[in-house]
This record gives sequence, structure tokens and C-alpha cells, in this order.
Amino acid sequence: MAVLLDQASGGQLRDDRPETPTATFRARALAQLAPHPFTAAAVDLCLAHGVDRPISRFEATFLPDALAAQLDQRPGLVLARTQVHQAPPIRPYRPWWVIAASVTLPLLLLLAFRPRWGLLIYGIGAGVLGTALLLLWLGTTYDFVARNLNLLVLPPTHLLWPFLRPDRQRAYGSLHLVILLALLGASWAGAVEQDVSGPLSLGLALTAGVWLRVFTSTE
Repeated sequence: MAVLLDQASGGQLRDDRPETPTATFRARALAQLAPHPFTAAAVDLCLAHGVDRPISRFEATFLPDALAAQLDQRPGLVLARTQVHQAPPIRPYRPWWVIAASVTLPLLLLLAFRPRWGLLIYGIGAGVLGTALLLLWLGTTYDFVARNLNLLVLPPTHLLWPFLRPDRQRAYGSLHLVILLALLGASWAGAVEQDVSGPLSLGLALTAGVWLRVFTSTE
């Protein structure tokens, strides 16, 4: 819509100045979904390539409120305005504290007291999510869901983890923990463009919980 309006107005709408130092496609999208943490978490998981770079004011017009703000600054482009929806205020938002309290903490407690059941639920749940991310990447042409590093956090192979022999469970869990620690180091070093901090922190907690509890359990 913004591109069409910019073309129709002879380029009056385009503004390539930075929106804010922290404005990215991911941050803007998640801010709009703040009242719905599970939807926000799902969107955060799916967004991958190219959505964590700083964006310009023109690029921010993918959201209706930002487009309206840009139009308001161009006298003559808007003859009348009717507001039918008030967007929530834009603020930094990540939904992962809600997911940690409602999903990760109960799973860690289950791992502590019923490790086999905990591994079964975690493995199947993470594997299904990873399979969905892989299908989204391979089954669509959208660049922003391609090469999703969250596949390292939630690999489809987790579906097999609960059904491996105990020795292979240990080897698989150790390998996955090393991969997550390497991803964490790469993220801290700035070698990874994609913001994986939310899913990665919870994935590390759960994988470490499995490694510490399941592999020492006598259940």
C-alpha cells in the first residue's frame, strides 16, 4: 500500500531516515501483538531472515499507524481522516516471559519429578514446532521465514529424542546442548543477524534440564 501511494504521489511519501535506533520489523510487529503473548511468540518464532536490521520511516509503514503518521505529515495527500482503530503504543516487547511462566516452568517441574514424561512432552512439542518452521521455510517463498535459526533451538529431530535408547538420548542431548551454546556465543559476538534470544534462552533451560535430570534419573 505504501509503495503504491508513494508512486501515485510522485515520491512524496518516501522517507529513508531511520525510524528509531531500535526499530526493526520484528520489534514493530511484536509491539502490535503485545496483548496476545502466544500469538506474538508464534510470530517471533517464524520470523527469521532480514527482520532484525534497523528500518527507515518508510519501511515502518508496513503497519497502518505508521502509514497514517507519514500521510499526516504530507499536506494535500489526505483530504479526510476517520479513525476506526487505535493501535497500542509502540514499546519494546518480547512475549517470552509469559511463555517461560506458563510453559517452560511447568515443563521443568515435570522434568524434575517425572523425567520420562517431561522428555516425551518436550521432545514431541519441540519437534512439532520445528517441523512447522521447516515446512514454512520450504513451502513458501517468503524471505523473512527462510533460514530460520530457531530450527537449531527446536529441531524436528526432537520428535525422535524420547524414543532413543538411553545412551543415544545422552549423546543427542549433549550434542544439542553444544549447538545451543555455540548459537548463544555467536549471538553474543554479533555473528548472528537473527534475534534468537527469546526461544534460545528457553531452549537452553529445557535442554539443560533434560541433560541434568533425565540422564541421572533412576525412574
